[in-house]
Amino acid sequence: MSLVVSDTSPIRALAHLRQVELLQILFGDIHVPPAVASELCNPPIGLPTVDIGTFGFLLVSAPRDQKRVEELLHTLDLGESEALVLAQELACPAVLMDELDEVERIAI
Repeated sequence: MSLVVSDTSPIRALAHLRQVELLQILFGDIHVPPAVASELCNPPIGLPTVDIGTFGFLLVSAPRDQKRVEELLHTLDLGESEALVLAQELACPAVLMDELDEVERIAI
């Protein structure tokens, strides 16, 4: 299976549909950075909590290059920034996120 990193929105959307397991079927293990895990466990008011601990295939992995994460924070939020840096560090062929317009403007 492919190495994949996910941002918050794809997991949250699939959790809403009770279909998070589709990620495992499609990709196997999914890496999520700490900020994404935090956003899922501590959502904004009105959104349900997604306990990633109940999904053994969602693996929390931190990006090493915090300087690059900070640079991306000028355009993206923390979860998106960490996800992109982690994906680059892991040489992932795919990143699951919903910020195409912003990502296209960034030199990763």
